Amino acid sequence: METGQKVRAIFLGTALLCLLLLLTACLGGGGGGGGNIEREYSVSGTVIDSDNKTLAGVLVRSDGNHRSYTTGEDGIWQLKELTGKQTITASREGWAFRPATYDVDGERLGLEFTGSKLQYSLVIRTTGQGTVTQEVLNTAQDTHEHGTKIRLTAYPDFDWTFSHWTGDVTGTMNPVELIMDRELEVTAVFGQASTVNGTISVRHQFPTSILEGQGRLSAPLSASETYESLGAELDELSIMFDGSLTEKEEREQLDSAGFTILDHIAILHAYLVKPPASDPGFLGALGLPGAFYIGPNQRVYASGLRIPNDPDYSRQWHYNQIRLPQAWNVTTGEVSIRIAIIDSGIDPNHPDLRNNLDLDNAYNFVDNNTNVQDGDGHGTHVAGTVGAVTNNSRGVAGVLWNVELLPLKVLGDGGSGSTWDSAKAILYAAGLSPVGIVPGQHNLPANPKPVDVINLSLGGDYDGVQHEAIKKAVAEGVLVVAAAGNDHRGLLYPAAHPEVIAVGAVDYGTGGVPRRAWYSNFGPELDLVAPGGDELGAIYSTLPNSSYDYMAGTSMAAPHVAGVIGLMLAAGVPKAEVRDVLTKTAMEIGGEGFSPKYGYGLVNAYWAVQAVSEMRVIVGERMGNKVIATGETAILPKGGPYSLTLPQGGKHRLIAWIDVNRNDLVDAGDYYLETEPFDFESGQTYTDWDGIALELGLDQ
Repeated sequence: METGQKVRAIFLGTALLCLLLLLTACLGGGGGGGGNIEREYSVSGTVIDSDNKTLAGVLVRSDGNHRSYTTGEDGIWQLKELTGKQTITASREGWAFRPATYDVDGERLGLEFTGSKLQYSLVIRTTGQGTVTQEVLNTAQDTHEHGTKIRLTAYPDFDWTFSHWTGDVTGTMNPVELIMDRELEVTAVFGQASTVNGTISVRHQFPTSILEGQGRLSAPLSASETYESLGAELDELSIMFDGSLTEKEEREQLDSAGFTILDHIAILHAYLVKPPASDPGFLGALGLPGAFYIGPNQRVYASGLRIPNDPDYSRQWHYNQIRLPQAWNVTTGEVSIRIAIIDSGIDPNHPDLRNNLDLDNAYNFVDNNTNVQDGDGHGTHVAGTVGAVTNNSRGVAGVLWNVELLPLKVLGDGGSGSTWDSAKAILYAAGLSPVGIVPGQHNLPANPKPVDVINLSLGGDYDGVQHEAIKKAVAEGVLVVAAAGNDHRGLLYPAAHPEVIAVGAVDYGTGGVPRRAWYSNFGPELDLVAPGGDELGAIYSTLPNSSYDYMAGTSMAAPHVAGVIGLMLAAGVPKAEVRDVLTKTAMEIGGEGFSPKYGYGLVNAYWAVQAVSEMRVIVGERMGNKVIATGETAILPKGGPYSLTLPQGGKHRLIAWIDVNRNDLVDAGDYYLETEPFDFESGQTYTDWDGIALELGLDQ
C-alpha cells in the first residue's frame, strides 16, 4: 500500500472511532443496558410566622418540576420527585416570606420559611371643611395589615355638610367600611350646606276627595296623568322631544344613550323605549338634548276606591266626607272584630243587620233578660252605621262590612237609662263579671267573647261607678268611644273621661268644608269630630222593622269613629296606637292643631287604616312615580314648619309628599306637590325658596 492510501485509511478509522465514541456518549454508553438516569430527590421544611408559630395555608412549590404542597396546622411541607436544579418559593395572599426562595439541586431537609403579614398605608384627605376618623374593626393593632377592616366616618365642620367620598372609596354612605388589601387613598368631600326653611299646609277637598273626581297631581305632569295612572312598574319609558330635532337626530340621541326604541308616535315626537340594563333609574334620559318629557309607561288601574252595591249608599254622603271609599280599598274589616253597641238595643231581625249580630251573648240590662229588641230606634240606627251588612244589594252600607256586633240594651223605649246599667254593660262587654249574687235576680255570667271596641252614643253627668267600669274595660284592652253630646256646651260623660275617645259632630257642609254642627258639644276633652249631620243633611242608617231613615247628632258621629277603629284593627294597627294614629291623621278644620270645637280634626279613615305618620319634605327630582332625594326631612302629615339641609348646590325641586301606603311610589291616594326647579347655591339659606310660596294645596 502506498503512503497516501495508508494515511487515508488511518484517518477514516480514526473518524469512525470518534463517531462510535460520540454515539456511545449520547446514548449513555457502557456495557449491558441503558445509560445514566437523572437522580430524583425530595426537599422538606416548615413555615412559621414572625412569632415562631407554625403557619397553615401556605403554598410551597418548585418552579421546574411544578410540584406543590399546602401546609396544614403543623406548618410542615415536603416536595417529592424533584430533579435537577429547582427554585422553591412560599406564598399566601396577604403575606410576604423570607427567604424569598431556596435554590436546591439535591435532597435538603429543614428548609424554613418565615412569613409576615403585608402592611398597607391608608392616605385620607379632605376637601372642604371637616374631619375623618378611622376605627379598626377586626384587630387591635394600629397597623393596617392585609384584611384589616376599617370604618371611616366623616364629620363636617359647622355650616358644612359631608357630600361624598372619592378615590378608592366612592359614594355617599357615611360611615363607610373598607378592607385593606392594597395601598388605599380616600378623600372625604365636604360642601357648604344650604338651608331650606318654610311652612307647608294641607288642604283637603270636600265634599268628596279629588281622587273621586278624576283629579291629578298638582305637579308638572302631562295633562292625562291622574292618580290612577301612577302604579306601574318602571320597565318602559316614554320620552317626548320638543320638535327642535329631526326624527333622525332624535333616534340618534336615544341610540347613543343605549335606549331600545319599542314604538314611536311621530306627531308627538314621542318614543316608547326600553332602558339599558345598566340604567334602571333612567338617569341616562335626563341629559338627552331636546327631551322635555320623561316618564314611565304606566299601567292604568281602576280608581283607588271601593264602592258597595247597596242601593241606598248614595244617601250616605257622610262616608265620602271621611274617606271611607279609599279606606275600603285597604280593608273592609274582619268578622273577628267585635264591637259592643251599648244603647237602646238593636232590631235582631233587621235584614241589613242580623247576619252581623252576636245574639247568643246579647243582653238587656234594663229588664235583665236576653231580649234586646229596640223599641226606640236609636241603637239600631247606631248599629247600622258601625256595621250594617254591606255589599249585599240591600239597604245601606256600614263603616265595617265584616264585623260582629254585640247588642247590649241599657236605654229603654223612651231613649233613657241609668249609669248603673251602662256600667254593668261596659264590664260585661269587656269580659268582666257585671254583677254579684242578687237573690231572686238573674245573675248574668261574664261575657265569654270580650269585645274590641265599645260604642257609647249616650251621655249625662259624671258618675263614679260608670267611670270605674270604663277604667277596668280599658285596662282589659277595650277601646271606648263616646258621643260628646248635643247641648252646645261642654262635653257630657262618659265622653269627658280621659280614657274615652270623645267624638263631636260636623254638619253636612253644604257641598264645601264641613263645620261643627250647631248642637255639638265642645271642650278640651274632645278628641275628634265625625259626620253627625244637620237639617240640610242627616245620617242615613237602619231603623227597626226593616226600615231606614235619617237621624242627626253626636250619637250618629260616634259610630263612624267606632267603625273606623274596627277597620284600623283589621288593617293591623295595634290597639295601643289607635288613639294616637286617629288624632295624628285627622283632617284639621278651622285652623292648625288642636281646637276645642274640632279636637284634632275630622276622622280620616283612609289615613287611619294606613297609620300615616309623616309628610316627607324633599329637595330632589321625580322620575315617573319615583322620587330621588338630595336632601330630606319629615314633618307631621298635617303639615307645618320644616327645615332641611341641602348637601350641595344645584337645580332641584321642593317636593311635599304624603306617601299614604308607604310604598315609596307616588301613586293613587298620595298627597303630592312639587315646585318648579330652583337653582341653589352652596352655603346659602333659603326661606320659602327665596320667595316661592310653599302654602301648598295637597288635594286628595
